[in-house]
Amino acid sequence: MAFGDTWSGPQHSEGFWDWMDAQRAPSELRQAILAYAQQAKIVVEIGCGAGHFMEALAQTGWDGHFCGYDFSPAAIEVAHRRKAEHRVRGLLVQGD
Repeated sequence: MAFGDTWSGPQHSEGFWDWMDAQRAPSELRQAILAYAQQAKIVVEIGCGAGHFMEALAQTGWDGHFCGYDFSPAAIEVAHRRKAEHRVRGLLVQGD
């Protein structure tokens, strides 16, 4: 995957985090993003894919509301499973 590519199916469910790994984004950057988001009561992610960011937030103990939007039905389906598994409150929407 290259920057700007479309991550639209289950085969790309790791999209963003894989891309960050490939770019050698330091773990400090990941932690900074999560720490910043943890301060919010509501997090909105446009292009949420399969919900990896939502899952990472939930694993930190974050207790806010998550609103994720993605155009891929397959990715949203996976995100719904993650949302249920981690008991995340909020909304996941598929649309274009």
